[in-house]
Amino acid sequence: MATRASLVRLLERVASIQKQKQSDFIAQAWDVTRVVGREEKRGGKIIKALRKAEARAAEKEKKPLQKVDRFTKAMHHKRDRQMAKLAINDELRNLVN
Repeated sequence: MATRASLVRLLERVASIQKQKQSDFIAQAWDVTRVVGREEKRGGKIIKALRKAEARAAEKEKKPLQKVDRFTKAMHHKRDRQMAKLAINDELRNLVN
C-alpha cells in the first residue's frame, strides 16, 4: 500500500505532466502556419466533395433510369424464379394428367 505522501507526489507529477501537455497543445494550436495549413487542407477536401456531388447530380440528370437499385433487381430475380417454378409445375401437371 502506498503512503499518503507518495500518492501526493504521484498526483503532483501527473498534474505537472498534464499542465505541460496543455501548454504544449496551446502553443501548437496557436501556431498560425499550422492552423492555416490545416484549414486550407479542410477547405480543399470540402471543395473536392462538392465537385463530386455536383458531378454525380449532373450524371443522374443525364441518365436518370440507367441504374436499378439492388432491392428492385433482387425482387425481379425472385419473381422470375417463381414464374419459372410455376411453369415447371404446370408442365408436370400436364404430363401427369
